[in-house]
Amino acid sequence: LRRTRRGTRWWQRSFTDNIGVAATSTTGSSHSTLATSAVRLRSYRADYAVAPSERSIRYVPGFLRSLLDALPGFLRRSDMVRGLRDGRLRLTPSSLTFSSDLVRTRADRSSFRVPIATPLDTATPVASTTAVLRTTAGIDFRPFRSMSLGVSAGWDRDLRDYGDSTTVGALASAGRQRLLGLDIGFVRQRTLNTRFAWQPPIASWIRPSVTWNTTFALSRDPTATLAERTRGDTAGAFRLPTSFNNGASVDLSAALDLSRMLRGVFGDSAGILRILDRVTQLDLGRRIDRRSQFDRAGFDPGTNYLLGFGGTSAFRMQEGRQAIAASDLLQDRASIAVRLPLNLNVTSAYATRSALTWYLRGTGQQLQRGVETEWPNVSARWLWTPRGGLVRHFITTINASVGYSGRSQLNETPALGVDSSGASGLRYTQSTRSVPINLSVSWAPRLTTTLSPATSARGPTVPATRPWASAAAPRRARPSPSGRRGAW
Repeated sequence: LRRTRRGTRWWQRSFTDNIGVAATSTTGSSHSTLATSAVRLRSYRADYAVAPSERSIRYVPGFLRSLLDALPGFLRRSDMVRGLRDGRLRLTPSSLTFSSDLVRTRADRSSFRVPIATPLDTATPVASTTAVLRTTAGIDFRPFRSMSLGVSAGWDRDLRDYGDSTTVGALASAGRQRLLGLDIGFVRQRTLNTRFAWQPPIASWIRPSVTWNTTFALSRDPTATLAERTRGDTAGAFRLPTSFNNGASVDLSAALDLSRMLRGVFGDSAGILRILDRVTQLDLGRRIDRRSQFDRAGFDPGTNYLLGFGGTSAFRMQEGRQAIAASDLLQDRASIAVRLPLNLNVTSAYATRSALTWYLRGTGQQLQRGVETEWPNVSARWLWTPRGGLVRHFITTINASVGYSGRSQLNETPALGVDSSGASGLRYTQSTRSVPINLSVSWAPRLTTTLSPATSARGPTVPATRPWASAAAPRRARPSPSGRRGAW
């Protein structure tokens, strides 16, 4: 149920036009030889979503705009100066959402052991019920055209009565809350997500980008057998068994156009442009991703953990408790494309990925380290289209490509409780090489012939128990990406 005609008053446009209400009811039953079951579901939903009109102001004072207009022409016409001179700061959010769902389900099942009626075989009824109040809210801002940020959160409140016959059930009942005299249960799950993106308009020849995302989730288990303690496993107050996890990732990237940069400095007549015009684009990027998970930690995390702040140590340990799993990923990438004569395009890419993962083993964390490098990675593509003559009657296009890619992998597992590769442990290395080739010919009668041979080679997996802890032990050589053996 939602209003379709837009209101004329401000309170109608702000509230009633953006409210929606829905209700659903579902029932079902099934019968078989030895069982019968019935399910009933009721759900009610109310939501509010609005995109406020823009209200903005100039954030650069007038005297500074006059100074910007007095800059030299090549600076005055740059994207950064124009963005400062004409930029506006938006004060209103770009979107605002809120929704609340009430879901109740009941399932009844009765089963028999044999298909004939006997005095000893009576129906065994089993009933299960769920009642959840699910609430979500989110807000997004776009203060500048190049920047956006937002936050969204969700809460699942369990309305089911778990009684007080068990310790966990009593804890669930004690955690229930009331609102306006109504029982709204206890928070069983909650989530929090934040996001930030910025693409500053520095210049036409460089397009940097910054992206930040965080996730957080907490879950309580009112059906667990044992309650959680606030100090270890045997001391402190009782609380509902709780697990939580978070993640934070940042992506930095930039696209560079060297030809456009030099054209703006030296003009269109510079001789070096004839060479750099063939470099279409250079892309650089770095991604950092950190994640962790805690179980039965005895506390609820603070704001820094919710927002993903802190370094690797903050993800691995909170308030003296170690995470059951944590990871730290670092990935660098670069690519370039070059146009050569005779319709030949060459692209090259480089990527390296370093992953550190910790798993809780007893009272310590086991480190696993993996490094993967993709280099060299080069491909060439040639496209030829006859413009006329006799060949045009037989062949329309010829498309050929050839590439060479190499990948090397290194996996290390140091001794338990050691956080560096300077102790004894296991080490595995592997390398692969491939040469993909593709030739496609399009004939005039709308026929296509494709030839795709490929050559690949995989090096053997080399395990080695390496005595890192011994200073006198000889060091092994690590294969370089090109296949030659170099110093470690």
